[in-house]
Amino acid sequence: MKKILYSAIVSLLIFSHPVYSENLTPINEQTPKATEKASVLFFKSSFPISGLNPNAESNQRGAYYPGFRGSNQLLIYTRSYGERTGTNEYGLEAIIQNNRVVKTSGADSTIPKDGYVISGNGKAKQWILKNLIEGAKVTINFDKNEVESDITPESYIYKAQTKYNDAKKEVYSLFKSNEKHTPNYIMSMNYLKTAKTDISKAKKQFNQQNYDNVYKLSKMSIEASNKSFYGAVPYIADEFNGIWVRPTEKTPESITNTLERIKNSGIKNVFLETYYHGYTIFPSKTMDKYSVTNQMQAFKGFDPLAVWVEEAHKRGLKVHVWFETFNVGSEPKTEKYKNIISVHPDWANIQRRAYLDNSPSKSELENSSYFLDPANPCVQKFLLELIDEISTNYKVDGINLDYIRYPASLADTFPNYLGSTWGYSQYARREFKKMYGVDPALLSRTEKCWEKWVNYRQNKVTEFVTKASAVIKQHNVMVTAVVFPNAYEANIKKLQNWDVWAANGLVDAFTPLVLGGDTDLIRNYMSEMKQKVPANVKIYPGLFQPFNAETPADLLKQFVTARSNGANGIMIFDYAHFTDEYKNALTTRAFSPIKIQETK
Repeated sequence: MKKILYSAIVSLLIFSHPVYSENLTPINEQTPKATEKASVLFFKSSFPISGLNPNAESNQRGAYYPGFRGSNQLLIYTRSYGERTGTNEYGLEAIIQNNRVVKTSGADSTIPKDGYVISGNGKAKQWILKNLIEGAKVTINFDKNEVESDITPESYIYKAQTKYNDAKKEVYSLFKSNEKHTPNYIMSMNYLKTAKTDISKAKKQFNQQNYDNVYKLSKMSIEASNKSFYGAVPYIADEFNGIWVRPTEKTPESITNTLERIKNSGIKNVFLETYYHGYTIFPSKTMDKYSVTNQMQAFKGFDPLAVWVEEAHKRGLKVHVWFETFNVGSEPKTEKYKNIISVHPDWANIQRRAYLDNSPSKSELENSSYFLDPANPCVQKFLLELIDEISTNYKVDGINLDYIRYPASLADTFPNYLGSTWGYSQYARREFKKMYGVDPALLSRTEKCWEKWVNYRQNKVTEFVTKASAVIKQHNVMVTAVVFPNAYEANIKKLQNWDVWAANGLVDAFTPLVLGGDTDLIRNYMSEMKQKVPANVKIYPGLFQPFNAETPADLLKQFVTARSNGANGIMIFDYAHFTDEYKNALTTRAFSPIKIQETK
């Protein structure tokens, strides 16, 4: 790490607080250091900084990742970098203003003009989760290239006050004037009063240095604020809601237990991961036909899809097949595994920087997964037969087409953009050269044919969606698609023209991914999609608060924002991270018929 990046001059220009350093013991990169003084009440910790406002040159470890954030790295982003961090969902971010953590978010956070964002992946993410709680004091130690966190009893009072202010704002905006005397309004207001009282008590205990009581009262205040908010979010009877589920259940009994919990959570639609990592959870004749392992090993011996569908329908729930179209996982491409890539290596998608090898490429941006080539007619035929097999043999209620795109490239403004692009299989290169007389692997972005190459690949995805939609709809099954709501990101980085699909009536609904917790983000996404999508195509935003380890209140806050900006319902990602805290928050009112709960 070059110390010049963290000079006092930079600190004065960028940060609004004075820089100081303490006599700290040097630590190795990516190794946090903590000194615990008195349980959770006083906690000091530090973590090494990997970069400031990174780019491909200054942070080569992150050169091929969104936001230039590599594995286990902790980075700092200021407005000199841009308006947003541009990171993906595999991390956690803390927004800092006036030396203090004011909010945490999962990804792609707005960078405040008067502050900065600390973003971490892997070990750095875990450090942020534990140490950069709302209210924590933050210092950038330039001498040691470290972020230092201080959690004190005052931090908990700050957090409680922030939660109270947020809850009060939401509650007052959610209740209409004709509801001011309803039991739900009275309940929410009582919880607000309790929260405010507990903060006052916590401040008095702080002045008396009774810090254990400060912690307890602050926690009680936060709980009361949350309950006030939970009870204010109205239930809408015909509103669509669903959750993505990766099945781990290996017996009919365990499946029914999971479905009972989902039903009791007020969730109506199960989006069951059925084809993923290049395998099916059910015994597939199509996979047999193409000489690929016919069922995921974990489910050998029974047909879980049949059980999920039958038992879900008994409980009034609907099952949508979550179908990971072109992504076939990261398993090694050897004959031992008998997976799609090892059996049919010519079906693989190839990245431009590896086109001379003409061998399957892993996507570093997407968990080192292999992808199939949408341009290859054999790939399309195989996937269409698999979709038809599912739609014919199982009474599913929908097919949710995920990874219906090329692997992600970098943004076209990045220096490594060309090398990060995809689609350079022998089949695609030959076909494109036959059509336009040039090998796309040799094109520069300034040549006229470059736009044709972009359109060629976009059209291959749309061609498949057109065929898949026809197959699915002939079975009277709902067609939904996972998309990226930012049109630029979808069209250029992933070659996904979802606006064309909507205009041509190929889908019934979109489940766009909202990877970050910023309410401005979903507001902007919904505005863009509503402008491009006809009214008959529904929008069910996919909210990532459970996956991103954000709070149930954060989930409901984004839910409210989605509703107020035209969403027809929501999806939750994902069941594996859907704790009882989320369940209890949603069933307070938002996902259940109106309930009245007594305050303490």
